[in-house]
Amino acid sequence: MDQKLIARLQHIKRWQLVLYIVLSSLALSEVFVALSSLLLFGEVRPLALQITLAVTLVASPILALIFTHLLDEKSKAQLRNLEDTAQHTRLNLKMAIEAAQMDL
Repeated sequence: MDQKLIARLQHIKRWQLVLYIVLSSLALSEVFVALSSLLLFGEVRPLALQITLAVTLVASPILALIFTHLLDEKSKAQLRNLEDTAQHTRLNLKMAIEAAQMDL
């Protein structure tokens, strides 16, 4: 499940991923603050929602940049692993060919 999710996230365009992260974090934080304000005070306070909006608009792009950087590093690590595997396979194939030629 995690590998499929990571693979899908790696194929999304960077601006779309940042937009998804910003909008989803904004929606989740506003809902959370509204619910907790309603539970604690019996009403939804507009000031709390405004503060949450400001903080989320500052923090979520930073979170999105960190997230995209981590995805980029994961992609680079997968590419290095694939290159190492290919090099190892080439080496094994070369040794097998040499061994087969020696038997002839």
